[in-house]
Amino acid sequence: MPPHDEFMAKMASIVASSHINWHQYSNDNRPYYNKKIKDSLYRVFYNDRMTGWVLQNETKKIDGYTCYKATVSRVLYTENEHTVEAWYTPEIPIPFGPIGYGGLPGLILQLTQRSVTYVTKKVTLNPKGGIKSIPDLRDGRLIGIGELIKLQRQARKVTDD
Repeated sequence: MPPHDEFMAKMASIVASSHINWHQYSNDNRPYYNKKIKDSLYRVFYNDRMTGWVLQNETKKIDGYTCYKATVSRVLYTENEHTVEAWYTPEIPIPFGPIGYGGLPGLILQLTQRSVTYVTKKVTLNPKGGIKSIPDLRDGRLIGIGELIKLQRQARKVTDD
């Protein structure tokens, strides 16, 4: 079913960062994504999305899996500090989750950041025919979030300061 208001649906996707194809590698605890700014391609990494979790003593069932709560405090860009809440299941012992978050002892099935909640729609383990259509992380200069913000601000300027 298409969204009622396609423009608002696109804006919600951008605000929630759900339009980004995140790549996570458990060997270095950093999620990455590609970003094109003007004519240059970059590989952007976040150092803080897979570390710093505080495991809570709360559980709930999500799609038949027993999930445990974990929280972490974050500051996004220039906003005030907020709490990110994740519900992960050790029944699927892979340290990944939505929008680059991970690093927990199980797959994150639900994550809330600010007022946006990401919920797993479907879990398919060992799909027949293998995994299809995972977008590649393309080569580009490796940058962190601080440099990304700086490059985006420079790209928006019409004249030099």
